[in-house]
Amino acid sequence: MTRGRRRALYGACLLAALSAATARGATLREDFASGSLDSARWERTREGDFRAQSAEVVESATGPGYRLRLLADTVGTRDDTVKHLGIGSRCRLPLGPDARFRIRIDWGPPDNGSYLAAAIVISPHATTGDPQATDDWLSIGYVGVPPGGNARMLVVVRKAGVTRTLYTDGWPEPRREGRRIGRPEIEVARRGSSFEIREDDRLILVTAASEAPFAAAHVYLQLSSHSNYRSRAVHFENLRWTIGDENSRMAGLPSAPDCAVPLPT
Repeated sequence: MTRGRRRALYGACLLAALSAATARGATLREDFASGSLDSARWERTREGDFRAQSAEVVESATGPGYRLRLLADTVGTRDDTVKHLGIGSRCRLPLGPDARFRIRIDWGPPDNGSYLAAAIVISPHATTGDPQATDDWLSIGYVGVPPGGNARMLVVVRKAGVTRTLYTDGWPEPRREGRRIGRPEIEVARRGSSFEIREDDRLILVTAASEAPFAAAHVYLQLSSHSNYRSRAVHFENLRWTIGDENSRMAGLPSAPDCAVPLPT
């Protein structure tokens, strides 16, 4: 069998599995409950130079359990590059008409959050570098506003190599100074032909589903930083990716190499 036919067969099988999962319903979760990063589900991503960096599961500072910590120190690094650090799912997750996902981002805030970014990026493309260097993705997250701990929400999409900014949280006017960000929960829900984006249940943006026209996507959790900043960290926790019925059975994220989507019994 040729490589092209193998890819086509794999794609057909994946879409069939996704259709079945959507029809029957499942909620995929990641709580990092083992206390370490599961290499069958996640791989680390990195782009640019760092003085120090880490992508590790740590104990939660807000209650029992664990969460992902992304930490970067960029003192003395190149001024002409932005640094990217995070993790990406080994498998693609369904993104059909009834799909939605939630995740909590702990921004901190840091003492100096200038140009620090924390984002969830969904993309059909697999990479161990910066997912925003690929041709197709949707990014939702926060970017720090100088000179202190304030930030603004930022939603950006790239389709077929063309990048568009969908939401800037009032920047540059009327809210150039940004706002205080704590531990917001971000939700992205596919509602028929639209995507709805919420922050702590507050509707932020409605955009066409055609902005991210892929049936399945890798999920990336990412920190980005400019050069010459001392150690700064962001945290991610309580990822939920639901297909179909919101009250459906809980299951873990699919694992490589088979990447089978768990189905309710």
